[in-house]
Amino acid sequence: MKKMSLRLILFCLCFWHLDGEFDDILTPVSVKEGDSVTLNSGLTEIMDDGLILWVCLNKFTLIAEINKRADSISVQDDALDGRFRDRLKLDKQTGSLTITNTTTEDTRFCQLHINRMKKIFFLTVYGVIGDEMKSVSVMEGDSVTLNSGLTDLTEIRDDDLIQWLFVDALIAFISKVTNVYTVFDNNGKFSNRLKLDHETGSLTITDIKVKHAGLYKLQINSVVKSFILTVNGGVANALMPVSVMEGDSVTLNTGLTEIQTDHLILWTFENKNTIIADVWLDRFSVYNDVLDGRFRNRLKLDKQTGSLTITDTRTQHAGYYELQTTRMMIVFSLKVYGVTDAVKSVSVLEGDSVTLNSGLTEIDVDVFQWVFINSLIAHINVKADHITIFDYNDGRFRDRLKLDKQTGSLTITDTRNAHSGLYELLNYREGKSWKFSLTVYASPPVPVISRDCSSSSSSSGSSKTKCSFLCSVVNVSHVTLSWYKGNSLLSSISVSDLSISLSLPLEVEYQDKNSYSCVLNNPISNQTTHLDITQLCQPCPVEVSVMEGDSVTINPDLTEIKDDNVIQWKFGPTTTIAEIIAEINKQTDSMTVYDDVLDERFRDRLKLDNQTGSLTITNTRHEHDGVYYAVINGAILSLQSFRVSVYSRLSIPVISSNSSQCSSSSSSSYCSLLCSVVHVSHVTLFWYKGNSLLSSISVSDLSISLSLPLEVEYQDKNSYSCVINNPISNQTQHLDISQLCHTCSGVFGDSDEVKSVSVSVMEGDSVTLNTDLTEIQTDYLIMWTFVPNNLLIVKLFRMSSTSYTYDVHTGRFGDRLKLDHQTGSLTITNTKTTDSGLYEVTTGRNRQIKYRFHVTVSGESQLHNNNRSSFLKYFTLIII
Repeated sequence: MKKMSLRLILFCLCFWHLDGEFDDILTPVSVKEGDSVTLNSGLTEIMDDGLILWVCLNKFTLIAEINKRADSISVQDDALDGRFRDRLKLDKQTGSLTITNTTTEDTRFCQLHINRMKKIFFLTVYGVIGDEMKSVSVMEGDSVTLNSGLTDLTEIRDDDLIQWLFVDALIAFISKVTNVYTVFDNNGKFSNRLKLDHETGSLTITDIKVKHAGLYKLQINSVVKSFILTVNGGVANALMPVSVMEGDSVTLNTGLTEIQTDHLILWTFENKNTIIADVWLDRFSVYNDVLDGRFRNRLKLDKQTGSLTITDTRTQHAGYYELQTTRMMIVFSLKVYGVTDAVKSVSVLEGDSVTLNSGLTEIDVDVFQWVFINSLIAHINVKADHITIFDYNDGRFRDRLKLDKQTGSLTITDTRNAHSGLYELLNYREGKSWKFSLTVYASPPVPVISRDCSSSSSSSGSSKTKCSFLCSVVNVSHVTLSWYKGNSLLSSISVSDLSISLSLPLEVEYQDKNSYSCVLNNPISNQTTHLDITQLCQPCPVEVSVMEGDSVTINPDLTEIKDDNVIQWKFGPTTTIAEIIAEINKQTDSMTVYDDVLDERFRDRLKLDNQTGSLTITNTRHEHDGVYYAVINGAILSLQSFRVSVYSRLSIPVISSNSSQCSSSSSSSYCSLLCSVVHVSHVTLFWYKGNSLLSSISVSDLSISLSLPLEVEYQDKNSYSCVINNPISNQTQHLDISQLCHTCSGVFGDSDEVKSVSVSVMEGDSVTLNTDLTEIQTDYLIMWTFVPNNLLIVKLFRMSSTSYTYDVHTGRFGDRLKLDHQTGSLTITNTKTTDSGLYEVTTGRNRQIKYRFHVTVSGESQLHNNNRSSFLKYFTLIII
């Protein structure tokens, strides 16, 4: 009877497989060889009449059973040739199955049968990394094939499984017994990029990205073949020269701050097949006995970064060390110098030529060679009277090397930073070498001295006024920045190998007659800027702010304009290079504006007041942001400065719910929300609960998007609002919890797929309703409709990768609708208040609603009315 029941189960399994539901309930599980793994039933307790069956699908073999009605529990130790003997454990309460001391032969499909429910597990057991591993390199955007090495699949047994794994995740498998060929997208990482060769089992990855770099494994039962895939074009492969004195320690740094769980780190020496250290999962290993034991007790791995330290170095440790991780490859060229080795330091300014002198008057041996970081770059054969120049593998020396036939000296022309490093002239016959350490320095930029108004101070009750300055340089390395008073050093700051910006402050009295200079120098050159106190130590600009599009008036501090006054208005970073943009000449009773200067940015925008001397700029734009000077000529010359800041108009923040972040407890539901703004600068975004500040985030001069999260309970009756502000304006969006949180936890009637977004826009502006799709799949139909009347307004059908049909049903929207063919997002241009309403978007071929957009279009008279009523119509976007 039991045998008949098992046959019935196996027949049902085969019938189920043919029905095509295999992928829907497959649960991949992985474990390292030798460890234990538990296949969880998902039950907390087995019912009294429960029947639990564990079946291996490779040969449809029963391996464990719990029959609660018969009060029996059993494991089949002799099944599958006894390969599971003494290694299976059943949990009596939950029915979960544990396999101990796993081997790669345990890799297989296992099915759990609980009465009428089925659950499939695909168990992958990783073998321990061996010494042999194939390196594969590909350019980003190209395709690559990882070859199985099989000519066809007849070479493997019918019950064998072919599995492809990336790091620790199953990405493809072939089952001969079920004739199944399946690829997985690894949570979207390999979307539509994996192809299995049905003849050989080889795996092809198309349109490679940097994220696809890493460890791939082909596993056919206990046979494992590994591939390290390096993708060029993202994190560049690098050659790092490193040197050390013999007997000292040296560390080869990975550049990582922390090892991630999916990192594989391999350290190899000279021969790429010789691994000297590796990090995999939680295992850190060094191999002391390889290469005749030359590294014995000398290798140390940093458990946080994976960096490798070699202690007590010897010349036999010199050579190439290769670091391979799942995301990059770095080659270290290690030079170990003996105590008697002499290295001559040579410096040159970038762009100049430099000669590495051999010190010989005449070459007296047959062969000389020049080597740069262990690569041959020049060869002299005296007997054959022949000179050969070799280009370095990346072309850095092309047409730049010149050899002196008589002395063997090497000249490098038009030097660049890439030419810095160790050069050696080798005399192989006598075993001699001459070493040169060349450093190529960039030409230092001229320092810039500017007024630092934030630090300026005046002494109370005194006529002495102090001015603060900053001397600055950008993108410099190996330099020192200094302030001098005459020939006396006042202060300095240095930077070594990092390319950064430097600033050095100085405070002086306005009446100071001493000479001050700011000097930037490296070991072979310098640049100097002298301080002109009279020019720079003017009163700090008066701060003036204006909203983009509005007018702003700049008022000079004059009680009255004299008959002999000439007032010139200038615009620019300093008075010496500022352009005259307007002028009032009381002597000739004339007013002039200069529209054609500065790319005509002020055309038809400047107005002068003949009575006050003030300047008005109308219809301001960001290009009008800057410093304005009023130069007043008369009996006394005076200068006044004004810093005008033009701020963009603020859009109303958008509050959206994130259903993927919703959670629930026994008594309440929580909803995660995001308040967002796009393309903003010089703003702060806030969440308020009533009048109490909850959180904030700011951005200065970068134009970016900001988002600020908030989590609330659905039952929360407090008022919440999201506010964006800059120094002169703000916009507020109030949170409607009942409207946005109905998608959380599926409690409030909408599908768990639905995401609600509130969008506000000012009348006349454009608004885009984003679907968040990256690409519309082939055969997808997208429709935008107007709900109450079911009015279709936009339709798109993608028939292939390049073919579309596109239809806009005009009417109330006219030609104001634009659909993004790539994402399906809808843009409404030149919005009107009648466009306010509810828009919905549906994705997939099953007409599943994905988004609802609550759009509010505000007229000018409504901007400051927070209690305005919403004029709602209903629209629907359907993506099928």
